[in-house]
Amino acid sequence: MADGEAKKTRDELEAETTKWVTAWTTGTKTVNTLIKTIGVGFCFYWVYRGIDSLAGKTTLTNMLFEMATDLKMNQWFGYILGGTGITYGLQQRHLRRKNISRIAPRNDALEKRVDPKKMSSGLTQYGTTEGGSNGF
Repeated sequence: MADGEAKKTRDELEAETTKWVTAWTTGTKTVNTLIKTIGVGFCFYWVYRGIDSLAGKTTLTNMLFEMATDLKMNQWFGYILGGTGITYGLQQRHLRRKNISRIAPRNDALEKRVDPKKMSSGLTQYGTTEGGSNGF
């Protein structure tokens, strides 16, 4: 320190530190907002470029969009209902096979107690045939 300078008090140092921290926080918030804004703008720019490059061209996307918008409400309802039914059936098949694999060892043990010479039925642990020919 120079001879003519007085020492700063604790309160003055804390006030100066608070001023710098506030300025730094404000600056970082501004930079973060700027980065986010530029990022969003960059995304919109590339979406625009993608759409602009397809302008006036017939593409698979155009054909699928036209097919989707051409369907009537009752057709959409049928497709949704059918898809839901298929999904439900597949989930039930999964649960049935899971349950069979859970109870099969117990059933085998009980059958062996009743008839020790019993042969295997040829089913897998999930209740299907080896080749999967029953498929359901």
